[in-house]
Amino acid sequence: MKQQFRLRASEPTAAGLRRLLTGQLALARTHLNAGATTPLDIHRFRQHIKHARATLRLLRSGLDREQFRLLDDQLAASARAWGTLRDAQVTERQLQQAGIDTRLSAVESTPSNLRKLCRQSVAQVRLVEAAVRAWRTTLDGETLLQTALERSYRGGQKAFRRACSTNRERDWHHFRHHVQYLSLQLQMLRSYLPPATAPQQLRAAELGKKIGQRQDLKRLREYLSTRKEEQQKLPAIDIQKRKHWLTDVKRLADQVYPPTLDPSCYRVYRRSAGRNQPFVRS
Repeated sequence: MKQQFRLRASEPTAAGLRRLLTGQLALARTHLNAGATTPLDIHRFRQHIKHARATLRLLRSGLDREQFRLLDDQLAASARAWGTLRDAQVTERQLQQAGIDTRLSAVESTPSNLRKLCRQSVAQVRLVEAAVRAWRTTLDGETLLQTALERSYRGGQKAFRRACSTNRERDWHHFRHHVQYLSLQLQMLRSYLPPATAPQQLRAAELGKKIGQRQDLKRLREYLSTRKEEQQKLPAIDIQKRKHWLTDVKRLADQVYPPTLDPSCYRVYRRSAGRNQPFVRS
């Protein structure tokens, strides 16, 4: 993450988060203003929207509940509009790496459809940007950040238990979102958090990638289920099971979301006291 997208210890907390959020939204628009014609444009747009949603969650406790829901839904819709095309492009790349040349995204990537999606997404992002600039938060400072981090931690714990219990794809997908948001938040708050946070952020990033592998394999399995002759060309890709996948995910999840909140990793530090005194909410 670039340095300008980290919260500075010298700036007011809410103002700094607003700077991060508007900066990510402005960058997201740059990838669509000229028309998103490449997979890289679409990928980066969705990445910036994910960063923005992670930042929005840090502000959540200082916003009206309905206000947060409305803005988060707008951002989710702007990214979701590109989901089908992005998923098709990922599956295409996997197949091409295995020597199978196919086009799954031909319909979604027609020029007229791309222009329509660009206009819709840019309009949604602009609406959120305007709302963010007009915000008045009811909470600020370390309390805002501590509340947000604890919410991220407990929400991820709950999502992980549910995914393990049901083993449904949508629950693993939901858990992955929690993991990705926490990883991005730990990056943004590096100047507010103790050194023990750095390995936690790396573990969270690795955990998100592990879960993403499962989702990519699921899409590949769905495609190959209708093309038996091509499935035989992929002996190196185990699309039926990954023996060690769940073991690896549980190991990482236990480290990122320990049973009790670890103050050495998730405690926000008071700016005025330096890096030696943790901020403890009364």
